[in-house]
Amino acid sequence: MTVRDDPGIRWNGPEQRWDGDLSAPARDKSDASSTLYAALAAVLVVALVTGLVLAVRHDRPDNEAARPPAVGAQDTATDEPTEEPTEEATPIPIDTFAYALVEDSFGFALEAPVGWDLIWHSADPDYTYYSLSEESPSGLDVRALDPDAASVYDALDTFAVDVASTNDGYRLLRMEDGGFGPDSASLEYTADVEGVTRRILYIGFTATDGDRYALGLGAPEDEWPDTAPVLDHALATFEVSAE
Repeated sequence: MTVRDDPGIRWNGPEQRWDGDLSAPARDKSDASSTLYAALAAVLVVALVTGLVLAVRHDRPDNEAARPPAVGAQDTATDEPTEEPTEEATPIPIDTFAYALVEDSFGFALEAPVGWDLIWHSADPDYTYYSLSEESPSGLDVRALDPDAASVYDALDTFAVDVASTNDGYRLLRMEDGGFGPDSASLEYTADVEGVTRRILYIGFTATDGDRYALGLGAPEDEWPDTAPVLDHALATFEVSAE
């Protein structure tokens, strides 16, 4: 159906004709309907797109908590604390020896390992050595220190000079004050004895009678951790014999 809606054109009922400018093109009603439907469809599409955009923004709020962490950033709230490396503790030697009391003619007594018998005994200066045998690389000795030295340290230092000059492969590990009371000193070194590297530790001190002594322990270096308790036990049990 063709509809003429131009206000300049009128329908003449009595004469059954159109009055006005009939040259204007008539508008097809179906075209108008199509245009209306297209406009409504466009509005609907815009509304749907707008709704989707708003929904996405709602699900992804623009804040710091929702943003992914930057490359290299650390989550300090969940990371476990890093443990500081600790130094490995030195194992304490376990004393596995059995001991027996020995009384020396030089006027002292101490406990030595069972089976460690008197090997050498000399005077000037007094010197006593206990071991399993003359061939054993491990042994305990007791010697008198210079009574005229200014201190136990000086007396033991003088002895260290003699040791360095008479032992092959001598290497000083430490020479220091202390080790067994206020008036004491420590000398530790290694030396080559008959092809075996031995570790030797002397502890010098002043005994209850006022005399100065040095207790020494020697053992192969690889056996030192197991043998070292012998010297601690000897020092703890050392006594000056009553006259």
